[in-house]
Amino acid sequence: MQGGEVTNGVTYEDLTGEFTANNIANYIKHKNGTMSFCRKGTGYNTGSEQFFICCDENATLDGNYAAFGYITKGVKIVDKICKELGKPSSDSTGEVDEDKQPVITEITVEEV
Repeated sequence: MQGGEVTNGVTYEDLTGEFTANNIANYIKHKNGTMSFCRKGTGYNTGSEQFFICCDENATLDGNYAAFGYITKGVKIVDKICKELGKPSSDSTGEVDEDKQPVITEITVEEV
């Protein structure tokens, strides 16, 4: 499941990606509830405002995307969204139809 800021023409500063393919060790595995940065195209240091949450284990992402944490509370909500809304629209974007897209209204960050 992918989310983040829609740029609307705004340019955000890219972040250095922390993953093996970019010569930076990152041992966070892409499993259910993992949060990770998206990249623009194939560039390694192009993550910024977009992120994704894994709805299942996907080892092919390990070492190729900058995982930065796990959902520790509410992962059942992620599971429900993936199950109920996981089918993309009929167009080629892969997005869930706009009227069915969930909206995050609150995020709490806790250091562990």
